Amino acid sequence: MSKYLITLTPTERFFFGGDITFSYSDQKSEYDSYIIRSNRFPQQTSLLGMLRFLILRNDKNAFDESKQEIKDRKQASDLIGAKSFRIGEHNDFGVIKSISPCFIQLKDNGEWTNMDIIPFDESLSVDYSQNTSVTLNGLAFEIPSMEYNPKEGIKRRFKYANSKYKNVEDIFEEDLRNGIDRDIKTGKTEDAALFKQISYRFKEECRFAFEADVERVELKQYSGQVVSVGGDSSQFIIEIFDISNHEATKTTKGGSVVLLSPSYIEDISSVRFAITETITFKCMKTETEKINSYNKKNEVYDYSKKVSLYDAGSVFYCKEVDAFIKEIKKHSDFRQIGYNHFIVK
Repeated sequence: MSKYLITLTPTERFFFGGDITFSYSDQKSEYDSYIIRSNRFPQQTSLLGMLRFLILRNDKNAFDESKQEIKDRKQASDLIGAKSFRIGEHNDFGVIKSISPCFIQLKDNGEWTNMDIIPFDESLSVDYSQNTSVTLNGLAFEIPSMEYNPKEGIKRRFKYANSKYKNVEDIFEEDLRNGIDRDIKTGKTEDAALFKQISYRFKEECRFAFEADVERVELKQYSGQVVSVGGDSSQFIIEIFDISNHEATKTTKGGSVVLLSPSYIEDISSVRFAITETITFKCMKTETEKINSYNKKNEVYDYSKKVSLYDAGSVFYCKEVDAFIKEIKKHSDFRQIGYNHFIVK
């Protein structure tokens, strides 16, 4: 099995769908709006789907690219698995064994460098030494002192080249466009269909990146191709590097856990205090045996249930750090596709 670094350089603006969707119907939900905003990072299932399709479309025995159709379903299932990601199941993605969380690389002084997310407590000076406690519903809780300004909120920052920092606003810039909703099959403009779409661009020379463990297929041969990521089919130039001989970074062990990726965590009873933000997650459900065409307008897809994830950068101060780590790791389905990754500090 080989480990690869996969980078994605946007060809133009990019849009990664979030929970807020455009709707012109009379029966609006809390997630409907005439303004739809991209997430800054692609969902891990979008990266997985891109990689599965990249491998599939380059196998001429399994896939007819001119027709965008699977030729040999058995061969396709062997390559990329029979199903897309399923919550709470053992997932098999064929030659793809796992992928890492997505991160950003910045070109600094002519060299690509990884940008590491800064924990949410980085500038808050959290201190438990004063032993302050409060009572909530008859239970006592420890409350640390901290330098938190509610007007500023939690800062999202990245560190690179050991000692350089950038705020998230220094990396991404908005690209606002007006749009008109149309029927995906007929192309007919719907009534009251005007909406605004906020996409993003990188302000500097940046690219998305992630790692993948893949067997039997030499991924490097696909480097330089154009791929689509996300429901809006944003386009990227993919580059692939074999990093099988690189040593993994070792982590130190302490009393708090920092999330390196969005994470599905159900039980936080072993946590004494946390600084977090949450995002929602759901994904498209497909089956290789049932896909007739990869032309989206000809297909109707089902979706997973919606769950909440703690966002990358969230910090958990633990009463029992080993118990909390066990809770994070137990969701092997999420860890396999780049969620539920963390460090202990």
